[in-house]
Amino acid sequence: MKLDESLLLLVLRLHYEEAFTRFEAREFGEVEVESEQILQIYEDRTHRERPNFGRVKEILAGFRQRGLVRIDDRDDRNFTLFLRPALPIVVSKDTLGSLEEFVSRSTPATAKTDAASEVQA
Repeated sequence: MKLDESLLLLVLRLHYEEAFTRFEAREFGEVEVESEQILQIYEDRTHRERPNFGRVKEILAGFRQRGLVRIDDRDDRNFTLFLRPALPIVVSKDTLGSLEEFVSRSTPATAKTDAASEVQA
């Protein structure tokens, strides 16, 4: 699995768990989320740019084939995701810690790069 796939999967799992604890699960245990919202969470939690839209659709198509999400397309750029209860089974709670660890390790490197860019300007 590529890094962007792994990060998106972890973000989906994290959002599922948070929504579930807020009692936002719907019929069949699914959690509904808009595409823009999940991509914003991706940027916020990983401190990385979101993958381009075509790549996101490609990744999610793979997740759909594995029964992790259901996708309701509304138009070319907007869609609704239904996160399925299989997410917590596939991505354990321990794995969520790896997202936090990854972000904490990559954030200082990003800050150094940003600081070096500011010094050069």
